[in-house]
Amino acid sequence: MSNKVAKILRAAGACPESIEWSRRYKTPLGAWKACKRADWMVWYCAVADMDRRKIIRVIALCLEKAIPFIRDNYTAAEATALVQLCVAYAEGEATEEELVAQGVLGLDSSLDPFVVVAALATVSRDSTSLNSTEQYGLMQEMADLVRAYYPAPPGVGQ
Repeated sequence: MSNKVAKILRAAGACPESIEWSRRYKTPLGAWKACKRADWMVWYCAVADMDRRKIIRVIALCLEKAIPFIRDNYTAAEATALVQLCVAYAEGEATEEELVAQGVLGLDSSLDPFVVVAALATVSRDSTSLNSTEQYGLMQEMADLVRAYYPAPPGVGQ
């Protein structure tokens, strides 16, 4: 059985897991409000071709939430530097070339949603200092951050 939300996600090229999850929701807004996966939400914003600076800011805020839980100090330091660069870009103080150099943007300056989401998912899921309840809470906080900037799914009728 298919529904409107699953059709939208399938057409956008979403992963099978998100498409299957979406089948229980009748409207895009209902799915958006219920979603606990910031990585899926950010991916959708990126493929919907929304304001790049706004998306980069949301990504930075989500990554920032996860930094305290990263065990490897080198990885935490890299994540902190990436957050700072993303915030600087969102505020017009860093260039697209700097984001390309750090792998946030593709060589053609396009926002690669798969690269960005992989980073978000890795940081949030691989935070080995967290138990499953804490990981769920972190993902919920990140999803709430996305909804603070995008109260509804971009470009989709309710």
